Amino acid sequence: MLEQHRSHLRRLQAEEGTSPATLERAAEMVQRLAITTDMREDPSGRRVFRVGCLSRLLAQELGWSEPDAEALEVAARLHDVGKLGVADDIVAARRPLTADEMQAMRSHCHVGAELLRQTELENARLAADVATYHHEAWDGSGYPHGIGGTAIPLAARIVAIADAFDALTGERPYRPAMGIEEALAQLQAGAGSRYDPSLVPQFAALMRRLRDTVADLEAYLTEAADRSPFMQVHRQLAERLAEPRD
Repeated sequence: MLEQHRSHLRRLQAEEGTSPATLERAAEMVQRLAITTDMREDPSGRRVFRVGCLSRLLAQELGWSEPDAEALEVAARLHDVGKLGVADDIVAARRPLTADEMQAMRSHCHVGAELLRQTELENARLAADVATYHHEAWDGSGYPHGIGGTAIPLAARIVAIADAFDALTGERPYRPAMGIEEALAQLQAGAGSRYDPSLVPQFAALMRRLRDTVADLEAYLTEAADRSPFMQVHRQLAERLAEPRD
């Protein structure tokens, strides 16, 4: 399946060149692929949009320009696209993974980066860096390369925090969803080991401000999902399937 998607992207570029319209079509295809891949863990498909939005907001806190922050938002949505190459029973496992399964899961960093580099999309390098390095740790204990500190691209350090926060505040089979303060405490505990210690306080301040000023935080973080034609079709299909049958 992964090779089929690579081939389709190469064929699209060969037949139509790299015009803005072609690049936009290719970008939309890769985003749909990332959303569909993530639906194995989050059937709503909205998680990638939350991670993208949180990443953009943190980048803006750091003073990034609007175009750069928006590029990071798109890249963040694609950070786990490499899970396409990981078997369903591993991605959706509700038990601890074996050593071999963990190795297969970790391969998604390389797979996603390779796929993104082959797309020739605008900001493909940024997206590939995020896919490669978002599981690296500040103290060098992460994967796939075991690098640490500022050797990890800043974009990946931002997405790592956004991804972790979203995971902590989401319900899991083995625990209920955490509240914002509990999740921020977990991030703070990992500052300097798992996460960039300079970014965690800024992210915490951002989330507390959003909590106090935004009436519906979930809706705010997933506005892009509501505008996505792909997500609109997905929602309509889900609603039809949920309708009672005679």
